[in-house]
Amino acid sequence: MPNFHRITLGVACKFWHKMRTFDLTLIIYNTYDRRNSYFLYINIQDNKEDSIPDSFKAKQISLLSI
Repeated sequence: MPNFHRITLGVACKFWHKMRTFDLTLIIYNTYDRRNSYFLYINIQDNKEDSIPDSFKAKQISLLSI
């Protein structure tokens, strides 16, 4: 899998009301929208005449991109 980077920003606020405490959390995942790999798979294209593969191609699957 290739190297990747991302920025995740978050803010948490704590509120008190009577005898209870409430937390409000806001998180922005992958802030600058990089298409980082979630997983890779190999696509094999083979020739119908014999069982020897003609080519291999790695495909990348990314999640949560805007």
